[in-house]
Amino acid sequence: MAKIIDRRCRTILAESLRLYLEEKITQKRCLEAWDYCSTSKDRTVREIYNLFFLDFDEWLPSELSKSEWDELQRVLLILDSDRHLVHESVYHWSKHQVTAAAALVFCMCVGMVFGWLNMLIFLGVPAGFISILISRAKKIQLPPYAGQVYPFGSLSELRATYEEVGHFKKQRHRRRPDKPRSRMAKLLTWKIPSSVAELNYYFFLIVVFPTIVLLPFQMFPVHQLRSFVLPDPTLPSKRL
Repeated sequence: MAKIIDRRCRTILAESLRLYLEEKITQKRCLEAWDYCSTSKDRTVREIYNLFFLDFDEWLPSELSKSEWDELQRVLLILDSDRHLVHESVYHWSKHQVTAAAALVFCMCVGMVFGWLNMLIFLGVPAGFISILISRAKKIQLPPYAGQVYPFGSLSELRATYEEVGHFKKQRHRRRPDKPRSRMAKLLTWKIPSSVAELNYYFFLIVVFPTIVLLPFQMFPVHQLRSFVLPDPTLPSKRL
């Protein structure tokens, strides 16, 4: 079955987003246009709708960073093209899951031999540290350019789409200058909350349910959602 390209909905999404970024229409009107296309048969339209619609309240033109602005420009490039946005779920297995399973079995054996309370007292904190180490080691190393090309999967996909569209013109970032703030205000706004959140996270890992909850979760594979922007090389495209 041919993949459907709903050019009308792609154009509606692209034009309404461009007007919204230029602050020529309100957020409400932009959302109404996007909501109109939510049931399109074009899978790319639905994928973009699902990716951005729920968090659209956060995409205020005057508050977008340069990287966020560029990401929306890449979305516009996809909508202007005849390519398809595809997501793929990948589950990564590694030796870290084996380490977590071995640690859990060891803790269970100690609990059965010496008692569960003694196990929690003497192995609870070490199990928490093991969970932290495994959690950090399981992080997927993405290519350094991954955030600069998303939702494209690679630089080659971005380049090929740009060459295919030809007429695409990137909108200039129109971020308004920030109001100056004191060094202490910046510290209170950014440093302290992030530090407290990080301390709470590690406190939970070390003290709260370190053996019963955390180690079993470390045995699961790491889920990664990959995105690709690809043409259909084998099937003809069908336009609406």
